[in-house]
Amino acid sequence: MFSSVYLIAHDVTSFLRFADDVPEDDEVKAGYLGLFVVLALVAAVVVISISLNKQLRRTEKAKADGVFGDPVEAGDTADSSGAGDSSGGSAD
Repeated sequence: MFSSVYLIAHDVTSFLRFADDVPEDDEVKAGYLGLFVVLALVAAVVVISISLNKQLRRTEKAKADGVFGDPVEAGDTADSSGAGDSSGGSAD
């Protein structure tokens, strides 16, 4: 009984000693996989930023055109005829 417990304890400590083995500085180097992952993440952020900027510009234009049900502001559109002017007064 004692010998089996001793063998199990010895195996566990040997495994932990093996698992805790820290590599030397000259054994560790950056790989190409890490470089590709970082570059892919940077590219994804750039693409998402460009897409967000484009969508925000479209949303501002749609808001200025009155698509969302807001009243069209006089300074927001190029229409100078006053057809969409809801203020009722003159601009003088």
